[in-house]
Amino acid sequence: MKTCSYLVRGRNGYAFRLRLPNDLAPFFPKKSIKNALGGDLRRAQLAALLLADRYAVAFDELRRALRVAADNGEFPTLEEIIKLQRQAFEEARADALLSRLDSFKPLTAKNIKELKMGVGPDGPYFQTDPGDSPEVIAMAMKKLEGMMDSYAPKSSDENTPAKIVGIAATKAADDYLNHIKPTTKAKTLTIKATAINDFVSHYTSNAKAKKKAILADVRSGDVGAWISKLHQTLAQNTVHNKAVYVQGFFKWAINNNFYANGSNPAAGHTSFPKKKQQERLKFGFRAFTPAEIQTLFDPQNFSGLGPDARWGVLLSLYTGARASEIGQLRLEDFGRYEKGMLPEQGLLPLFSKPSENLPWTYAVCMTDEAPGQSLKSADSKRIIFLHDDLIELGLIERLKALQEDKQDQFFPSVSFNTQNGAGNWLSKAFTLYKSKLIPRDAKSSRKVGLHSFRKTTTQKLQSLSGGDQLRLYYLGHELDSVQGVVYAHFSPLIQREHYEKTSYGIKISAIKSMMNDKKQRKSRAG
Repeated sequence: MKTCSYLVRGRNGYAFRLRLPNDLAPFFPKKSIKNALGGDLRRAQLAALLLADRYAVAFDELRRALRVAADNGEFPTLEEIIKLQRQAFEEARADALLSRLDSFKPLTAKNIKELKMGVGPDGPYFQTDPGDSPEVIAMAMKKLEGMMDSYAPKSSDENTPAKIVGIAATKAADDYLNHIKPTTKAKTLTIKATAINDFVSHYTSNAKAKKKAILADVRSGDVGAWISKLHQTLAQNTVHNKAVYVQGFFKWAINNNFYANGSNPAAGHTSFPKKKQQERLKFGFRAFTPAEIQTLFDPQNFSGLGPDARWGVLLSLYTGARASEIGQLRLEDFGRYEKGMLPEQGLLPLFSKPSENLPWTYAVCMTDEAPGQSLKSADSKRIIFLHDDLIELGLIERLKALQEDKQDQFFPSVSFNTQNGAGNWLSKAFTLYKSKLIPRDAKSSRKVGLHSFRKTTTQKLQSLSGGDQLRLYYLGHELDSVQGVVYAHFSPLIQREHYEKTSYGIKISAIKSMMNDKKQRKSRAG
């Protein structure tokens, strides 16, 4: 709940804080007024409203008194200002503070009773009478509390905190991992399980007795000790990732009443600043040079790759797609796009008859809709045009042949349930292939692999027209502006308009004959 601007919260509860008006501030030793209001928010809100109302009238009366003094040609001292203020309030009589709380009527100059002003160590303050002490104000506040009790919502079973269930940390970890297993990739699940089980093992080994290693007893210090241990042998980003996984584990525990609702004991122990993230880029993948592209796609060298790997490598180069996105492609992900189609319409069947007088292009949809498919993020879902080089190399003929063989996948032998994803086979095949052609540069910290094609495509598109938003959409990155998010669909025809002239100097005619070889990679279990 958002409180009013003059109600602030501190360690000891709520307080009324009001900055003095600019025209009156020069006459006082401090620039603001502050009064403690206790720890109950609803009572503090009402008291703050009352005080704000009284101070507003006091300031108006003080300004009037000052104007009278100024008209007489005298500049008042602080003591004279206080005296003028008292005189102003003595002219306005009303019920006392305690009586006034009964009615909650707004304060005006006609219903103020002898508010007196003084200057204390905390700045100016007001009293109802010269003899009124803090005890008098406390009595008023107590009466106000009694009145507010009738407004306080009654407790119900829905608002009563649920009782924490005492569950062993080891069992809680097993339950959590089983909970996320259906929606988590096998590799990711293994990584999370390693982190969570490692923490639980550390916690139970340090507990007084393993039988007493209850999850609800974990404290922030227990997580901190485990993280400190990790820092001795692991990199900062690795420790941070493990801490995030354990934090998600406790978030689930809180939602299931296995841990008290409040601060997450795994939160706030680590961070991975943007500067560190940028430093990691020095060890990432680099783009291929033009000379390396010529070497990789030289017909004599290229024939060393299997037919499936050849298509996978070419799709990587021309689409800039990730290995997993390519490996999980299905025949139904390919189709035709006609001018005017909306994103939610998807694509028309690949071999459907084109409409008259409507421009169209072949395209592919990167999606996670079919069982076993997955994407890195929501921004990765996109429709991109298929370059003419791919069509000339026989992509449509391959799709037709697969359809006639009643296949569902573009790479029929690929399993979507492998530990490292549907594109792992392609990454391994290419790594072995390029290791024989591109020597490792010992002076460079950058890596070279299948992901380098994505970097190569990125650099190529940066040199073409279309702008940053089109490039980000084409590559499946997060759009970096509000306009980009609103206009987040760049049709394949728009992509073709800007990117159709993309050329890598590959000898298309020389490698075309080997692209639709019937030989396929052997399927491997797992």
